[in-house]
Amino acid sequence: MILAAIAALAMSGAAYADTIKIGVVGPFSGPFALQGKNFKAGIDAYMSLNGSKVGDDDIEIIYRDVPQADPAQAKALAQELVVKEGVQYLAGFYFTPDAMAVTPLLTQANVPLVIMNAATSAIVTKSPLVVRTSFTTWQTSTPIAKVAKDAGVSKVISVVSDYGPGVDAENAFKAGFEAAGGQVVEAIRMPLATNDF
Repeated sequence: MILAAIAALAMSGAAYADTIKIGVVGPFSGPFALQGKNFKAGIDAYMSLNGSKVGDDDIEIIYRDVPQADPAQAKALAQELVVKEGVQYLAGFYFTPDAMAVTPLLTQANVPLVIMNAATSAIVTKSPLVVRTSFTTWQTSTPIAKVAKDAGVSKVISVVSDYGPGVDAENAFKAGFEAAGGQVVEAIRMPLATNDF
């Protein structure tokens, strides 16, 4: 999907280069490495089917690893990709805080970003250079409210991680549940590092 989006931009004349460089930031090691491997597998599959060229231009993918949510590291790596590596496009981003940290750089450098996973709804409002090829938290959380209401649940206590996606999920569920006549009697937000339930 990312390469298709970039190919469309390149063929419209938005990119002028012999080599189109794409920087991909994601979790390629650590506890979330499977998601980074999925990013890479999707890119590899597209290139296997469509080749590594757009028109006469070669495509070069440069990967950078952010093993877990780390906005400062994600921003530093994105800046390195843009300044030192000369990428014309950024992609990836599994974690919302990482994607949010990079958005100010996009406008300054005039580099588009294709979000491959980070799901908080607000990300795409932070820069006109951001597009998303995946889902939003609302798309997964709102239907859960309907399932709960259809199962006869009328009151709930919501429990989420206290960061962008958790709050987004809480808001989406609450909106859907209350629209269906349910009531959220308490909303608990836990620190992101909580592991004792």
